[in-house]
Amino acid sequence: MSVDVHFQEFVHDRLVRHGYISGIIFFTKQKNIVYACGDLSENSAVENLSQFDDFSNDSVKMCLKLKIDKALTSFHVFHNSPKSIYATSRHRKHGLVICLVSFGYVIASFKPPILDSIAIRRIEEFCEFLS
Repeated sequence: MSVDVHFQEFVHDRLVRHGYISGIIFFTKQKNIVYACGDLSENSAVENLSQFDDFSNDSVKMCLKLKIDKALTSFHVFHNSPKSIYATSRHRKHGLVICLVSFGYVIASFKPPILDSIAIRRIEEFCEFLS
């Protein structure tokens, strides 16, 4: 997975440096990982990603499993819109935002002390910039 250093700096400057996220994965529409960093960097694949092809579908109330800090963590969807899905882990230890962007998907994780509302807003702004 080779990504331009400017892209890495862009992600770091917009999200990581401010503590808005703890990890991020970029996927193509063909579900290939383009870039991953932080606590999501150990994910080589994401199960059930095809279920996000229609974000506005009310049936998107499923469980997504990702490795966070080397442990397989289950996330449950609590909100979905046409371009994004919000999910949380048990006891709200971690949160996820999954966005549909022009090239594919962005999955970003966050955890306390960052507030859910702040993390979600910043991740959504970042994804809108990419679209």
